[in-house]
Amino acid sequence: MGTAKTEHWIESALQAMAFWMGYEKELFPSYDLPELALGAEFCRLLRHFAPKELKIRAEQNYGELLGIKSNDRADIAIFNKENDNCEYIIEIKRNGSHSIIKKDIQRLQQTKKKLPNAKQYSVVFSEKRLKDFVKEDGSANNQDANGKNYRVRRVCKAAPSFRSAKNSFYAILIEIL
Repeated sequence: MGTAKTEHWIESALQAMAFWMGYEKELFPSYDLPELALGAEFCRLLRHFAPKELKIRAEQNYGELLGIKSNDRADIAIFNKENDNCEYIIEIKRNGSHSIIKKDIQRLQQTKKKLPNAKQYSVVFSEKRLKDFVKEDGSANNQDANGKNYRVRRVCKAAPSFRSAKNSFYAILIEIL
């Protein structure tokens, strides 16, 4: 699973999110979008772009997913409508520090052990380039990911100018291998 190409519908939702973040910043320049708003919009976009045989659930209890006692929740879980199998688990972060993002990655790595057939992603939305995950040219930075069971699968960006990355908006997809 780790070597498969990212589904086009996830990439479409990521690119739309980068543009949406820029649009919201133009409307409300002094307001920083909270993680909850980013999660809600990403869910909406996933519902729009995902194949019809999938259903998107926000704030899915890990206890229900893994058959354990837990009050923790996955930001987004995506299920097959026909058999109700969980096919994707997504954790979302906004402008997260590397250590905060790593906590999500570690949680997803533990979840992957119990749900090996479900793809696990950490999605980071940021108003700046996070050098641990995005190279200066805007491409995925996997330099530090070697041997760490994750990789930056996709980086989507929206910027007001190609010459300046200062005010860019990033949607970063990190896959747990």
